[in-house]
Amino acid sequence: MPKFHVKNTFMVEGRPYFVLAGTIMEGTIRPGMVVGVPFHSSLMMTAQIDCIEFARRLGGHEDTCLCIRCDDPDELAVWRGMNLVDETLEVVAGDISAQPLNR
Repeated sequence: MPKFHVKNTFMVEGRPYFVLAGTIMEGTIRPGMVVGVPFHSSLMMTAQIDCIEFARRLGGHEDTCLCIRCDDPDELAVWRGMNLVDETLEVVAGDISAQPLNR
C-alpha cells in the first residue's frame, strides 16, 4: 500500500487546494487516489488527490505535494485544523465512496 510522509501542509493562494507536502515512502501515488487521515482506530477522514505538484525548498530539496481540492470553506477549515506534520498516511487507489481504507 502506498504511504506518504507529510513534512508540511499549506494552502495555495488563489487556488482551492490544501496541500500535503512531503515524501512518498512506499509505492506509487497518482491523482485520483485517496489519502486517509486516521483520527483513531474507528474514524478516518479521506480525500481524493486532485493533482500532484512539486515544491522546491531552500537548499534545492524538492517535496512532492499532494493537492486536495477544497471548494467548501468548512472542509478547508477542517484540513487546516489538523496537525499532520510528521505523519505518515496511507493512500489507496479508487473512488472515495467505493474504497474503504483499512487500518
